[in-house]
This record gives sequence, structure tokens and C-alpha cells, in this order.
Amino acid sequence: MNAAAKTRQAIAAGRRKGAVLGVLVFLVAGMGPGFSLGCYAALILLSHLSGHADAPGFLTGSLVAAGGMVGVVCAGSASILGGWIAGDLCASAAEFIRRALHFRAEQRERDGKGMTVLSHGRMSGDTEAEIRSRLSYLQAFRHSLHSIVVVGSAAHGARDSGSDIDIVVICKKKGFDSVQNAVCEQEMDEASSGRQDPVIEYTLLDPSQTQKLFKTASPFAYALRRGEVLEDDGYLENLTGGRHPRAPGRRYVLTALYENIIVPYYGSFHALEKNAKKNHCSRECCIERAGCEGLAKGGIPARVIMRMLYVTLPLNGRMPLTKGDVIAFAAQVYGEESAETVRKAARMARNDKAPVYFTDYQQFKRLAGALYREILGFACIDKAVRRMLCDGASMVQGKSRQLKDANLRKCVQ
Repeated sequence: MNAAAKTRQAIAAGRRKGAVLGVLVFLVAGMGPGFSLGCYAALILLSHLSGHADAPGFLTGSLVAAGGMVGVVCAGSASILGGWIAGDLCASAAEFIRRALHFRAEQRERDGKGMTVLSHGRMSGDTEAEIRSRLSYLQAFRHSLHSIVVVGSAAHGARDSGSDIDIVVICKKKGFDSVQNAVCEQEMDEASSGRQDPVIEYTLLDPSQTQKLFKTASPFAYALRRGEVLEDDGYLENLTGGRHPRAPGRRYVLTALYENIIVPYYGSFHALEKNAKKNHCSRECCIERAGCEGLAKGGIPARVIMRMLYVTLPLNGRMPLTKGDVIAFAAQVYGEESAETVRKAARMARNDKAPVYFTDYQQFKRLAGALYREILGFACIDKAVRRMLCDGASMVQGKSRQLKDANLRKCVQ
């Protein structure tokens, strides 16, 4: 039984106990006052209806007795409902505290164990010289920069022919826009010149974004800790020397779900399933792929799987620093069959034009579904997560008016 089911059971049990307690309170202290107040209310009502005090009689006594019974029923209903609500509130509060303590204990346990990180080499001198040459245009913005860091395979001497060069630029708050404009212009110039050099993938961060990565123990924070620092004015050194969680927790999981996983997951696999049904695809007809263009391009679903693994692997105590690490850790945690699917996803994530065939879709869907359930199980299905899931489904279906997140609704509209 997962955490969400246990939470629902605990709250339901609290409601039942609260309702039983309400019945006991009614029997002990509510029945008499309820009957008395009901009788009194019936007398007042009769007096107003007749315009004078009613003389004792069978009809008057019957109406007063009926009023007393109504008072008893109302008092009983109020006691039971009040007990049910009190039980719900107490059970919800107790479950919230229990979950908070549970998550904190798990976080302390993960921090105590630390994270398994594979050993790597260092960036070669030739690679560093090449990168510094291509980033020379940023020297004009040194006053706007805190740090420039090489991460990923280039930083650890693990590049292959298809690897990009991943650069993280940490900007000062006031200089972020100017650096961003310079980077965009450089990327456009390189794209228009048709350079065949390895593509440089930039990630620009301001101080608040960088601090958030370290506070949540994001894998990206680990990448910065272990990357090759080309430039630093002391900001990154001070940040890495501070005290931060050593392992990602629920906050990181929720952030990753909201920002990087839910909508791409629903959207990409919904489109693949829709095309599979439309084309009447099957495993048998996919054996011969002559002339088949596939269900869709594989970039998005492949990247979704990689993003999920950067959540689930750290939750299992493995911290990948390169795509090769992701494959190696996936084999350890999920088995060789899943690792083969991850290898395929890693290749497609680099090539947006690579088609996804029906057999690929089946592999991706099976692994992505298992990873998604693992993430949701850790996040625990509470109101915030349910709202995120509903918004993700609404965006995929084009129902922007049903979005519950005001900022997301404003952005879409």
C-alpha cells in the first residue's frame, strides 16, 4: 500500500472515530438540552402563530413533543457532524505531522548515507583551451558574472562524438539580462555560420536560482560542485562551502514535477498513443519499418525519461554527473533491460529528428510509467500534487480555463 492510500485510510479512520465521539457526546450531554430547546422553540413558534399563549391540550402537547424530537434530531446531527469534522481535522493534522517527521527522518537517513557518485577523469587541457576560446566573448561581461563552470561529460573527460559542451553561467542579479542577450546573440551567430564544432549548451542562473539548487540538493548543484570552474569571484566557492542537504528531498521532487516533468510527460506520451491508434500500429507491423516515419520525433519523450531518472536515481542514493552515469546507475537500480531503454532514450535526447517507432513507444511508456509512479509515490498524493496533475492534464487537452494555478493560466492565455 502506497503512502497516499495510507493517508486516506488514516483520515477516514479519524472521521469515523470523530463521528462515534459525537454520538457519545450527544447521548451524554446533548439529548436533554436538544429536547428542551426543541420544546421551547415549538412553544415560541405556536405563540407567534396564534398570537397568544396556547392553553395546555393534546394538540399543543403533541406539537411541543414533536418540536422536542426535532431538537433531539438536530442536536444529534450537529454532534455527529461536529465530531466528523473534528476527527477529520485532527486526523489530517496528525497525518501532516507524521508525514513531515517521516520525510525529515528519510532526509536525515539519505544525508547520513550520502550519495554514490562515480569517479571520473578531469577535463583535458585541449578541451579547456577550446572552451575558453569559444567563451572569450564573455570577458566583456566579467563585471556581470559570478562564475563560469563546465559540467557534464566535457568536465569529466567523458565526451564522445555526439556530446555537447554544457556551460553554466552564474550571473549577478543586475547583469543577468545583458549576459543573456550576449549569449543569445552568440548562439545565433554560431548557428548561422554553420559551425560543426560541438554545440555549447548554456544554462544561465541568477543568485536566487543557484541558492535554490543547493537548498534542495538538486543534481545540478552536485554538477556545479564537481564541475570544472573556469571563472569564479568567490561566490561559488562560498556557496559550495556552506551547509546544505546532501540528498534531494520532497521539495526538489515537487519542483521537478511542476517545472520539467508533468506537462511533457502527459503531452508527449498522449501524442504517441494517439498516433499509434490512428495508424493501427502493432508490434508485428513494426518489424518491417520500410517507409515508416514513426509515430513522432523522439526528442521530447526521451528527454522526459532522462529528467525522471535525474529525480528517481538520487532518491535511490545515486547521483549521476553525466548521461553515462545515468545509464550505469539505471542498470544497478532497475536492471539491464531498463538500462537498454535508457541508452536508447539518451541517444534520442541528443537528436530531435530521431523517430519513435511503435516498439520504441512501448519501451518508453513502460519505463516512463514506472518512473512516474515512483516519483508520485515519494511526493505523496496531497492536494498540491493533485492540483499539479490536473493542471498538466488540462494543458495537454487545451483546457486552459480549467487551470487552477493562476500564474500558469495567465501564461497560457
